[in-house]
Amino acid sequence: MNRLLSVLGIVLATGTFSLASAQESVPKGWHLKDLQKDSLYGISVDQAYDFLKSKGLKSSTVIVGIVDSGIDTTHEDLKPVLWVNEKEIPGNGIDDDKNGYIDDIYMDGTFWEVKTVNRM
Repeated sequence: MNRLLSVLGIVLATGTFSLASAQESVPKGWHLKDLQKDSLYGISVDQAYDFLKSKGLKSSTVIVGIVDSGIDTTHEDLKPVLWVNEKEIPGNGIDDDKNGYIDDIYMDGTFWEVKTVNRM
């Protein structure tokens, strides 16, 4: 513990550590990278896509259930992939699809659907 505090004291005294520079050194999408290929602890998403392509597998719709206090339906990354209830007319105060929920544009009360993003 004393050694850690000593090292921390040296770093703070010399100013050799900068949070801004540490954040700049982490590339965007680091969590998708591969440890062996990119030297970053990620989930190796490119390897997964390459594997699926090599097997001739096709993508399919994935339904994702969210148990949470809500979701930002205006978020730039979520808005284009949220399921939209086309049987409902937004903002008219009527349960157009007769499922018991008024103006449920982005949900049917039980699940959200995220469209498949086909990178193959």
